[in-house]
Amino acid sequence: MTWQQAWRWVRWGVTIGSLLLIVASINLADVAQALQAAQYGRILLAMGLAALQFGVGAWRWQQLLAIVGAVKPSWRLLFRSYLRAFFVSNLLPGTLTGDVVRIYDTRQVSESSTTAALVVLIERALGLTFLGGLGIAAGLTLPALPDFQLRDGAGPWIIGALGLAGVVLWIGLKRRPAGASRLITWLKRFVSETGRVPGRALRQPVRALTIIVATVVFQLLALLIVYEAFQAVGAEVPLALFVAVAALITVLLILPVSIQGIGVRESLYLALLVPFGVKADQIAAGLVLTYLVGLPFLVWGWTLFNERPDEVKKSDARLR
Repeated sequence: MTWQQAWRWVRWGVTIGSLLLIVASINLADVAQALQAAQYGRILLAMGLAALQFGVGAWRWQQLLAIVGAVKPSWRLLFRSYLRAFFVSNLLPGTLTGDVVRIYDTRQVSESSTTAALVVLIERALGLTFLGGLGIAAGLTLPALPDFQLRDGAGPWIIGALGLAGVVLWIGLKRRPAGASRLITWLKRFVSETGRVPGRALRQPVRALTIIVATVVFQLLALLIVYEAFQAVGAEVPLALFVAVAALITVLLILPVSIQGIGVRESLYLALLVPFGVKADQIAAGLVLTYLVGLPFLVWGWTLFNERPDEVKKSDARLR
């Protein structure tokens, strides 16, 4: 068994184990009751915010492609690519599987996989930077964290899981994966291309500023979608508390410790919100609603996944 295969099993174990712990610690009947009493208006609002987020994300992506000097495809192409990426990221295990789809689609018109990857990673970096700052700012407004103790017997399991993860990572670092030399060559090109971005941004200050504004709007929409889902089931979560917790969790989920963050995301929300008096059944119901909010876009992405839009062809890409 390779270290990659071992790590995949670790991620599946973390996902399944954390979900089992969640199910054992909440009352499923109360969760079902909260879902039945959900406010449909807020659910529809969350869906509308999700559609707007896809649109803003596609527009920001288009502007970033322009600022790095790539051929700029149409907004429609990038919007459809976002939906396909959303479908793939929810279908396949992996933190960045959706990003691979977006890089592939961009590669069709940019003629450079390095540029395609650079733009997606810049998006990630801008988003994480904003969320980190927002989470810290919101956290400073909160009262001290209430006393919180792990459930009896949870400590050894956590220590064991961390130890196992450490062993798998150590094995991976000791073994030189195939294709490492090609990866190093690509990274050198990537670093070289990254160094040119600040100069290009300074030459286009208005476009750079709009990208920053779009990033702020995109991340705020992401937080509002989840917040509206919580409000739909009557969860009494102060806005500052929710922003601090949601921003922290979003940043932490970049770490590939479970399948698509499932189980870990829910565990973190419960661990961080319950001590502040938020009901566990309402937290669980709100998180279930976030998946339901994304379901129409998941189906939409599925319908687009097997089709190759005419716009993907380089002849349809155009400068603006």
